[in-house]
Amino acid sequence: KEYLHAETVHSKYKDLAEIEEHFKNMKTTSLEIRPIFHRKAERTQALVFITMLARMITKVFDEKTNSVDCTLDHRIKALDHIQYNTVELKGNKITIIPKINDNIVNFNQKLGHMLVKN
Repeated sequence: KEYLHAETVHSKYKDLAEIEEHFKNMKTTSLEIRPIFHRKAERTQALVFITMLARMITKVFDEKTNSVDCTLDHRIKALDHIQYNTVELKGNKITIIPKINDNIVNFNQKLGHMLVKN
């Protein structure tokens, strides 16, 4: 028989609790996923995959922007304000990025300009 140390068991239990908490947050606040009931295993697996992928993206975003003085949920909601318009004039396409607020500028710098290129 193999035995695990108490610290390992405790650590794994905390990991599980953290994952469950993130699933709950993804469904209610961050992504506002409505309840979905699937009848096929592949669809359930796809939903879990997409939710976990979103969690990974959220985690990276949180790690890179956590020095900004606001909650993760507020930082995610601030991203809703990023917009751009593409205008075509005489066959030339021009992309216009309206003025973005200071929070977005700060996030963008911390993310290495992944959101809006200079």
